[in-house]
Amino acid sequence: MTSAHTPLIDRERGLSLAGNDAQIYSTFLAAFPTDTTCAAMLCALDAGDVHDAFLCAHSLKGLCAQLGLLALGEASSAVCELMRGGDEGNLPAARARAQDVAALHEATCDAIRDSGAVSFR
Repeated sequence: MTSAHTPLIDRERGLSLAGNDAQIYSTFLAAFPTDTTCAAMLCALDAGDVHDAFLCAHSLKGLCAQLGLLALGEASSAVCELMRGGDEGNLPAARARAQDVAALHEATCDAIRDSGAVSFR
């Protein structure tokens, strides 16, 4: 479970990983709300496709790490670990965790769109 104190976005971390190039970081951060990886993960979980759910959760985790999307990264990591190894017995727990992922994804996208998260001025 994601800590209540984990920020949605750590712009300093994301900017650092983008080589301190604000334009590159801003471009990728602004594009994040259009990314479909989270939706694909949710669909894979709904379909019981452990392999695709793992791949999507792993991709989402990596994307979040690169952009400094901390809370969503932690939540997607939890789903990733539950799906690692292909154990269908972990699907109920992964589906439950995916609800947190979906909520954090929405909150993160809102923060990017609405609160000037891409501005460095």
